[in-house]
Amino acid sequence: MMRLKNLLLVMLLILSSCAVKNISRINVPHTILNLKDNFNLISTERNRNFLIQEILYRDRYGRIIQRYNSHYGYWYRIRRGDCLFRIARRNNISIRLLARVNKISSRARLRWRDYLFIPVGRKYIKRYTKKIEIKFNAGRFIWPLWGRITSKFGLRHRKFHKGVDIAAPLGTKIVAADNGKVIFSGRRRRYGYVIIINHNDNFQTRYAHLSKPLVSSGEYVKKGQVIGFVGKTGRATGYHLHFEIRIMGAPVDPLLYLPNTPNELVKIYSEEGCRGLRP
Repeated sequence: MMRLKNLLLVMLLILSSCAVKNISRINVPHTILNLKDNFNLISTERNRNFLIQEILYRDRYGRIIQRYNSHYGYWYRIRRGDCLFRIARRNNISIRLLARVNKISSRARLRWRDYLFIPVGRKYIKRYTKKIEIKFNAGRFIWPLWGRITSKFGLRHRKFHKGVDIAAPLGTKIVAADNGKVIFSGRRRRYGYVIIINHNDNFQTRYAHLSKPLVSSGEYVKKGQVIGFVGKTGRATGYHLHFEIRIMGAPVDPLLYLPNTPNELVKIYSEEGCRGLRP
């Protein structure tokens, strides 16, 4: 009898260990809810009233100097005849640094109209730039859409991706990330149907590849207001939203300005039943 009890205990232990292993193998998709794990964002939840300070610089040519890959610099569009050696010599930096920051080979061939991030040193910032301090509350912006991040900000196949792509089913409702005024609502070549909203403190947001915009130029919108539907108009391969945040006209990484979790978006979806509804 004792032997039978011992055998049953051993079998239960084996079954429980197998169940734990199977659970650990489950892959969680890249949704907004687990962004802080997948993209190494701040792990603690931000307080809505917490004041965030972002430091940018503007040089004598009007270019915005921002941080990318742990370096301050600016985005440069490659012209005809450019190569890494010429660009590095023109900006007084090493080819090795230029290649490392852009994650390319030092012998890579550059293509016309591609982008490079040109790092600048402390001396350049001190001598030729003016400091721009931007302060905003952590709860200022909300996620415009519930979905899966398919592409991040920065270089993508040597092209400068100026925002983040959020995949969602056709017709999913998109909301305004903050209060502001619509300055454009219509169709553009690569963006397809796009909405551009100006906000206070030189902020601007863009919502592209829509199937249908719901607001027009000159309208004032509120944070959380439904402004359009997910589509794939313009240069897009699947249904998603291309979302940008710009400061003084320069694109910046939206993940640095959005909250860790889409709590406000969850409330909006639960109240209106927005998700998955077609226009």
